[in-house]
Amino acid sequence: MTWFTLLFSCGTGVGIFTFGVAEPMWFYRSNNIVAKIPFANDDQRAQMAMLLSYYQNGLHGWIPYLVIGTLLGVVCYRQGRPMAMRYAFHPILGDSINGLLGDLIDAITVSCTTFGVCTSLGLGVGAIGTAMQRLNSGIVADSQTTQLLIIWVITATATVSVLVGLHAGIKNLSKAAFYSGVALMAGLVCVDSPALLLNSYVQTLGHYVQWLITLSWDCDTWPSFTGQLTDEGRWKRVFMGFTKSTDTVAMSDFDATRLGTEALMNDACGERTPYNFMNYWTVFYWAWWLAWAPFVGTFVARISRGRTVGEVIKGGLLAPIAFMFINRNILGTLGIRMQRVAEYALGNGVDIDWRTGSIDCAALGYENNQPTSAAAVKLAEQGYYALSCRARADQILDIMEPYGALTKWFQFLVVVSVILYFTTSSDSGSFVDDLIAAQGFENPPPLQKIYWACTEGALAHTLVTRGGIKVIQGAAIVSTFPTTIATCFLCVSLLRVLKYETGDERIHTSRSSFDTRMFDFIDGFANEHPKSRGDRALSVLRAFVFPFPAIFSAWTEIGDKDIDAKTKGIIATVTHWTWIVLFSLTSVVDGANTMGWLIYIGYTAFIATTRKHLRDERRVYGNIVEDFFASFTMYPFALSQMELEASVHEIKMA
Repeated sequence: MTWFTLLFSCGTGVGIFTFGVAEPMWFYRSNNIVAKIPFANDDQRAQMAMLLSYYQNGLHGWIPYLVIGTLLGVVCYRQGRPMAMRYAFHPILGDSINGLLGDLIDAITVSCTTFGVCTSLGLGVGAIGTAMQRLNSGIVADSQTTQLLIIWVITATATVSVLVGLHAGIKNLSKAAFYSGVALMAGLVCVDSPALLLNSYVQTLGHYVQWLITLSWDCDTWPSFTGQLTDEGRWKRVFMGFTKSTDTVAMSDFDATRLGTEALMNDACGERTPYNFMNYWTVFYWAWWLAWAPFVGTFVARISRGRTVGEVIKGGLLAPIAFMFINRNILGTLGIRMQRVAEYALGNGVDIDWRTGSIDCAALGYENNQPTSAAAVKLAEQGYYALSCRARADQILDIMEPYGALTKWFQFLVVVSVILYFTTSSDSGSFVDDLIAAQGFENPPPLQKIYWACTEGALAHTLVTRGGIKVIQGAAIVSTFPTTIATCFLCVSLLRVLKYETGDERIHTSRSSFDTRMFDFIDGFANEHPKSRGDRALSVLRAFVFPFPAIFSAWTEIGDKDIDAKTKGIIATVTHWTWIVLFSLTSVVDGANTMGWLIYIGYTAFIATTRKHLRDERRVYGNIVEDFFASFTMYPFALSQMELEASVHEIKMA
């Protein structure tokens, strides 16, 4: 149970409270026409709102945690390597991670960890401030002084927790955060309608299982195209991309009244879903999860020593999701129910469109997120609000207003839970930063622990004072970009290390890599190849402009006749210069860019095929997908790698 509380508190963070009511309400009633599954009435729209809230917080968020956590656990505890992110790449990058490349990996991990924690701190200060103001009207929630005070109190508490250590500080804080949240949710179930809440959980969980595959592959294909048509700049690019005309074409040349309006979206082909939904919601939301992946994954590995891979996956993937769904279900269901109560009481004559989720807050008696009409004020006095017309930070507190003497107690639990979850996230992030900065040493110096804890607080301070929420969201997305790419590589790394640990025959009887590595240029071509660094650098530079030597050497080593190898080298060289010339003519020859890309893809595919045959000949472990990716993104290094591999005739076993 202690292990689960550590894992859940670290991996969940304050999102269960920040968006617990706000997210389902946003899908239900926020003047948008998001429709990810079919629905025919308002009940089904409410169910869709709950489903999407589950979806955004389900498997897709937790899988990166477990990929990194399982991989690091196996690499560090079974293979004896330090607890640092660079060693998660060892199965695919080998000893290259011991140099500058490994330093870059660790530096990016620390950056993503810091920004991920700061995102939560920055987004959560508003929620904490609002809750404190509800308990004490003398506190000004949106005051910068209040926000900064919250940040530094949490930072100070997290610093003490990290200094005390994992077993005394972080463990106890995680338990306190977990059980305070459990007390809040259990209290809400007991005081309200258990039948409604339990039915909602069972039903929504069933919808999640049913629609998981469909939603997982939904890329907003057609809505995104609508976005191109409703923007004049994009319209030009789309239209000109599929016509023979060279004249400038604007939408206004066809119908000036429709450009930039909803007419094109609705009148042309009927109602359509929002074309920017995935960008402004899912991308940010999952970027936030991914920003947490390096530090949560490292933390999961650190606390999971002695457990099997299966136990970590079941305990770290399925159990937290099931428990998190309970939290989201209770808060979301109570929120939708309160919204409906308010609409029934205030909505006489108010146009509420269940198809689009649109609602007129002014007609319900709300202005600036506050009830102003006599009826709305009277209803608020009874503890009921039109939540879609309220500020996001107020919504979770509003759903506790109908409970009389228990209201303040529940709202106090919200404040305590949010602060504890914040602090747990902060001290876990600082703990992982300490581990990585100390290159896996599990007991870093106290001064270093203080440094990283205070750095996170200082960065959150800066983001709040200088940019606000948009800068915080932007920082999370930008810092996540390298993590997104790295996670794809880590999936391959995890597969390899598990094959190795389970005794896979092919991986044990093959060489682990070529004589040179793709990324050894980062360390100035410091490698074990018998040729000098100068020869290695010259080989790469030559491959940029003249691929013939590499292709000829590779096919000769594979077993081709001299004339066949030369023919392939000549074809590769001509193809190489053809795509370069075509790209150079992009601005003067119509279609040159398209043909350039087509030939480049064919060229790199040929390099990949050559690399695959050479790898089979030299018994180097890998597959054609890796060969194509390496050739497409770094073809000069792939060519140089093949040329130097062919020059070494003895086979070195891994």
